[in-house]
Amino acid sequence: MAASDTSVIEQLRAIWMEALDLQAVADDDDFLNLGGDSQTALRCQQRVAALFNVQLPRGVLLVEASTLQSVAARISTLVGQHDHDFGNPRPH
Repeated sequence: MAASDTSVIEQLRAIWMEALDLQAVADDDDFLNLGGDSQTALRCQQRVAALFNVQLPRGVLLVEASTLQSVAARISTLVGQHDHDFGNPRPH
């Protein structure tokens, strides 16, 4: 799957907005500051796995990369690694 960073961030934004019941999420919004908790993080991670076919590490939303932009960058990296691992290098 080749996904642009813009596509990833917009799809992730939609996931967060739905999961957190928000009308808007900015690129630099923090998951926890928006009201996210461990249950919501798990639901978001499951949606990310289904949509992008990648598995975010546990705790990424709660500790490691908690802004929308940083999580989207993490997903883009994982998608690129996944494509490369299966012989489908991601176009630049």
